Amino acid sequence: MKTTKIIRELLFVVLHATPFIYLWMIYDTMPEIVPSHFNIQGEADGFSSRESLVWMLLGLNGIGYLLFVVIPFIDPKKFATTHEKIYFRIRLGMTFYWWDLVF
Repeated sequence: MKTTKIIRELLFVVLHATPFIYLWMIYDTMPEIVPSHFNIQGEADGFSSRESLVWMLLGLNGIGYLLFVVIPFIDPKKFATTHEKIYFRIRLGMTFYWWDLVF
């Protein structure tokens, strides 16, 4: 059982690191100014530097990862530990949602 948890955690580490590897590979080809916000029609209405994109992704991804690691320890009803499969799916879904910010 403990091996399964380690493998799952390694999966999340790899999934959270993948956008950074992708950005590192394409960083030189990215424009200096990138869209950072889009309106309801899908048009860019906010712009920032590519460095701030990387820092924003690092912060969002890092905080999200740490949040999901800490939740089982602070959950008063122990939902995350009693419903591990559901919690795993929620965590996986949120990880791919954050991927959508990059890819």
